[in-house]
Amino acid sequence: MTTILSNRFFCNKAFISNFFTALFMVAGIALVEIFKSGQDNMKYWNMAFYLIRGFGIFGFAGGITNWMAIQMLFNKMPFIMGSGVLLNHFVDIRDNVRRTTMDTYFNPVHLSQYVAQKTETLLNSFHMDASIRNVVRSPTVQLLINEKIEEIFSSADGLVLGLVVEKNQVKESVIPFLENIGSDLMPLISQFISNSEHISEDRLRSQIDKMISSKIREMKPHDVISVVKRLVSTELGWLVVWGNVIGGLLGTALELAAVLKG
Repeated sequence: MTTILSNRFFCNKAFISNFFTALFMVAGIALVEIFKSGQDNMKYWNMAFYLIRGFGIFGFAGGITNWMAIQMLFNKMPFIMGSGVLLNHFVDIRDNVRRTTMDTYFNPVHLSQYVAQKTETLLNSFHMDASIRNVVRSPTVQLLINEKIEEIFSSADGLVLGLVVEKNQVKESVIPFLENIGSDLMPLISQFISNSEHISEDRLRSQIDKMISSKIREMKPHDVISVVKRLVSTELGWLVVWGNVIGGLLGTALELAAVLKG
């Protein structure tokens, strides 16, 4: 919806500007031809008509030239060399989009700082201590602990251990230890991940580059044109308007110089 409105805004602005300068051009030419008798009482009117004609001709020429240049940017035009720039170079454009995205948002220095800042925050969001506590209290882990304790006490060393401590006492000591180990492991895991080659900045950047590249390669010429239009559609309308204005002022100045000289 936004794209449609932007395109309409561009078209309306460019059309209205060209339309009014064309009216000035036609009106100026007609008035100059009708009242060119050179009568003294029409002297100042004739001067005004020349100025209107100059503004209209040069203003319309400037606006329509810029409008044609914009059309040549997006569309191929028969017998006009250089038209269809985006269509002819859409592969280069989409590759530049990828490179600009990687260099701007995922440059190595920024990515390294971001990973270092977010690693601990990300791990804290996992609530590892609570997660380990819940795992240890689960029936499956409780059964596993009981099996391991039975295995230990069934061995030769376990028989000696059984003379000193009971199985329930061992279990009562092991479970709190396992439940509280999460908070102790957090700094170690954070340090390990920060120094790990598996999430190095270069590797992470390479994966991001592959993901963006695979998506960019899916873009067709009309997709590239749509992206560019969304970015600059409003500004392109101003090119036509300012072409009309600057051309019109230049034409007015030239006609004024010619009138004063004559």
